[in-house]
Amino acid sequence: MSTDRPGPDDPFDGVDFDVPDDLSSLLDQPAAQGGERTEPAEVAEPAEAAQPAENAGAAEAGEATTSAGAGSPAPAAEDPDAEADGDDLQVPDDLSQLAGSPDADPELAVVMTQIAGAEPLAAVCAVAKVAGVVVPTKVGAFVVLEVRAGGAPQEAVSALSRLVAGVPFVLVEKRAEQISARRWQDGLPEDELAPGLVLGGAPEALEDVVVGEAQASALEGAVATSSISRFKAARMLSAAARKARKK
Repeated sequence: MSTDRPGPDDPFDGVDFDVPDDLSSLLDQPAAQGGERTEPAEVAEPAEAAQPAENAGAAEAGEATTSAGAGSPAPAAEDPDAEADGDDLQVPDDLSQLAGSPDADPELAVVMTQIAGAEPLAAVCAVAKVAGVVVPTKVGAFVVLEVRAGGAPQEAVSALSRLVAGVPFVLVEKRAEQISARRWQDGLPEDELAPGLVLGGAPEALEDVVVGEAQASALEGAVATSSISRFKAARMLSAAARKARKK
């Protein structure tokens, strides 16, 4: 494995993601909705100035009735919220849980690696006593951690990055639809990464797991770390080390 460390904006070397060349459609605005043209109402012709004497009294009585009706206030419409206006509404002082507290246990924790193959990473997890499900991808396997309470994800990625020294790992956590990502190396946390950058260049399998469209155990080639004993894991890692020395 190469010990070259990637730049601060790229979690792993060799991970590409495509950005559309033309984003002009984002600037399109919906066309104005035009309705049929409404013609102006016809203006009534003025009434005749003179009225017959026999209808004068009736006309005056009608005008008096109309004036009295115009002066009366219209009945007020009932307000469905009017009864609640006088009630005391209590709003909690702390609504931070709606956005997901950074100190809360994550709903999902994934460690991204450059280790090729599910079994080698499962062996590393077994030796480091990290429980989870390992999924292989073309750019490196990742492990979905089983234990997420009380800082367990940070302990897991720290143990894995100490065991495979000189290679960066990325811990991705999800809390209440909020995603965070941080790079770790040699047991220590490093830069915090933009989740969009990490997931934008991530394999499809990882993205499906993070957004909840797939379960890690149901993906092709998935290996549970519990299926490999620590003794078998130690033999696998020793064989891998001997093979690397012969190159």
